[in-house]
Amino acid sequence: MQRWNLRAGFGVSERSSGLKYEGEWLDNLRHGYGCTTLPSGKKEEGKYRHNVLIKGMKKRKQWGLTVVNPTAQEQQVRCVPVC
Repeated sequence: MQRWNLRAGFGVSERSSGLKYEGEWLDNLRHGYGCTTLPSGKKEEGKYRHNVLIKGMKKRKQWGLTVVNPTAQEQQVRCVPVC
């Protein structure tokens, strides 16, 4: 399989559904630090490995405030904001 057409490095993906990812890619998968914004406004920010958030936090907007919920079984980490 040729790899020249796969995403790698930093990039942004926006879908017509409103889903947006801004961050690092490897072999067309979210891999490294990044931020996913869901159509509902909820954000997942942190370190991804093979398309799965492994260290980070999930955020959701509620009446103009940001509510932070650390992911289960993960430590909350401070990372460079990419959103």
